[in-house]
Amino acid sequence: MESSDSQDRLANAKTLASFPSHEQAATYLRQLNADRERDNLNAPQNNFVDFAREWNAIPAALKGYDFTSQSDSTAGKEIIFIVGLSRSGKSSIERILNALDPFKDCGELSTTSDMFYDLDGPDGRTYKYPDYLPLLPQQALAPMGADFISALQKDAACMDKIILNTMPTNFIYIPLIKAIAPRAKIIWCHREPQTHCINMFIKSFKHEAWNFTNSIDRIVETYQSYQRIYQFYKEKMPDNFIDVQYEDMMKDPKKTLSTLLENAGYDIPASALKKAIQDNQSYLNVIEAEHTLLRNYTPYFPELHTLL
Repeated sequence: MESSDSQDRLANAKTLASFPSHEQAATYLRQLNADRERDNLNAPQNNFVDFAREWNAIPAALKGYDFTSQSDSTAGKEIIFIVGLSRSGKSSIERILNALDPFKDCGELSTTSDMFYDLDGPDGRTYKYPDYLPLLPQQALAPMGADFISALQKDAACMDKIILNTMPTNFIYIPLIKAIAPRAKIIWCHREPQTHCINMFIKSFKHEAWNFTNSIDRIVETYQSYQRIYQFYKEKMPDNFIDVQYEDMMKDPKKTLSTLLENAGYDIPASALKKAIQDNQSYLNVIEAEHTLLRNYTPYFPELHTLL
């Protein structure tokens, strides 16, 4: 039986596929965008989280930060963070890894932001991330890491498996995660940008933080900020996360996941990986069918053509 998420994807794809032509489906999407833009004008502005502004400020806040600063008190305790904007392909990887020993799918745990969105400084002031990161003394890192891993294990109700955490915005905290828990593995999921943005647009997100996806213009602005953060982190810490491309995953999941697991240092039998992929093939078929359909609409949205 398909998950509710894949059923939601299929319903969206069926709606768009019901139009006689791609042009008519794109017209429907453009009208939907106009209606949402109108609703946005009438909505309280505090309903929107300005991710673009927050993410654009990160490089300046971390100017001069030592990205090699680490302290490890987490021996024997491993966490895998699967990061990337929603609809980047995280769920595909999560589902297949969860079918393998010793991993456990723990969903979108908010532990990182709950603990580290802001911190109280010794001067009595409260500092938001990432402003406090360059101010952390080296001796503070190990205790923070130990507390972080313990909190993750508690939130996941998991002590004997490798936790998979797919909270999308964990990518913001990669420098902090690698400083306090350098054994953590980070998988950063990517997707062809224009189709990715259309995919976010047709999804109805429940959390108000994702209200930016109600508007193509807001999506493009936020996505450009997201791309800048990725390039900044890639330049500063090139060996600290594993990149996975959605299109590669769909084309050859066995090769893509075998390479991922090898790069992450896990020796998984080929037979076990093959079975995990086969058990999730129907899900992969659903999301790939939607991806193929949505690619047809990107030419009708010139706003997306600035994304590379």
